[in-house]
Amino acid sequence: MTLYLRKLFRKQNLLLSGVKRFLPQILIAVAVSSALAYGYTSVILQNSSLNTAKVTWLTKPLVITFNANSLFGSAGDLFTCSPSTQLIVDRPISSSPNILAITTNPAIFASCTSVAQSITVTGTCLVPPAQCRGSYNAVIQTRQPATYRNLPDPLQVIINVS
Repeated sequence: MTLYLRKLFRKQNLLLSGVKRFLPQILIAVAVSSALAYGYTSVILQNSSLNTAKVTWLTKPLVITFNANSLFGSAGDLFTCSPSTQLIVDRPISSSPNILAITTNPAIFASCTSVAQSITVTGTCLVPPAQCRGSYNAVIQTRQPATYRNLPDPLQVIINVS
């Protein structure tokens, strides 16, 4: 029995000496892990979707109809944000960027609140009228540069060129 206890003590001493040998590295790993956890909770979680403003559009989807010979057409819409947010940028994306360009005016807003703001969306043909005829889709993404994120609920745009 005593031989067994001696062997057990030796194993425990070996384990403790191994822990003592790596104690500085273990403490550094714990400190770095704590710093990363603190950074994640204080920065990343604050910018999560829990606090993200949602854009509400009056007309959805927005439909723009124009004759191909005029080469462009526009339509207006109103939008609000809840909760309010600072500086937003509208980013138009065309389903056929080589045929039809999409622009917004204005493209930048200092803030977005519960007070409705107007925006004009314009579709412009980039090819001759005969090649521009058809139906196209676009999306107006509302982006918040401070958080590098798009706000929920983009505006869907349907462009009919006859």
